[in-house]
Amino acid sequence: MGPSAAMEPVLSIVPDLARSSAPVLMVGERGSGRGALAQHIHHFGPLATQHFVRVPIDIYEQDERAAEVFGPCRGIGGDKSWPGALEAAHGSTLCLRGVNTLSRREQRRLVDALDSGFAQRNEPGAERYRADVRVIACVGPEEFCDGHVVGLCEELAARIVRTVIRHPALRERPEDLPGLLTFFMHRMITLSKWSVEDLDDRAMQLLAGYAWPGNLRQLCVAALCLVALAKRAATRTIRIDELESMAASTSGDFCTGPPDCVTGSRPESLEDYLRRHV
Repeated sequence: MGPSAAMEPVLSIVPDLARSSAPVLMVGERGSGRGALAQHIHHFGPLATQHFVRVPIDIYEQDERAAEVFGPCRGIGGDKSWPGALEAAHGSTLCLRGVNTLSRREQRRLVDALDSGFAQRNEPGAERYRADVRVIACVGPEEFCDGHVVGLCEELAARIVRTVIRHPALRERPEDLPGLLTFFMHRMITLSKWSVEDLDDRAMQLLAGYAWPGNLRQLCVAALCLVALAKRAATRTIRIDELESMAASTSGDFCTGPPDCVTGSRPESLEDYLRRHV
């Protein structure tokens, strides 16, 4: 998680939250690590043996969101279905992003489920199923103002806006970047079959000075790109001059990672490279 002063208030409360079954509201930018922190709380608590369920409600169309929460979820063509988040998370932790984007009617259905421990699929005549869950909700900082979540009905807010954690963005914790970048690059060893042993101080300083608007998600992609660059140059130590020369002479087709970091352009510098590829 990181030893920075910005993370200390967050980490100090995690043990107490892990031992509890109370709902939690996490406020932070996308990619900042809210979901990872929620999973951390789950795995160190009494529900650790149960499956952790995470659903980004806000990525779905409005008419699909209720199905994702209450079920049944349907695949393309509608010939197959599976339980919604509440049913899948029974007896465990349910991490919901964008719960405030549910309609007021569906929010009140969620209130009923949290109060009774039962919910019902979106099907005529469907029987109620057990839905005893611990909710960890995630919202953006622009959605949380004066203790209120924009778009969240009063009844649901009373049940989930109890303990609020403000998760700092990566740019607010630059001292964590070296350790996080090393961690992500080590995770790439299995994928890339190549390890990077070191970054020189100037290279790390340049990376630390970058704003990282995509937070940890963007840093993870950057780590993949850096390992791929090092593998192409057959080096295990990344220096700033090597990075800039490699980035300037590479078309980007070396990258085996996500589409975000694949391009045919030829950046002029590392900073330009990061803007283009990450």
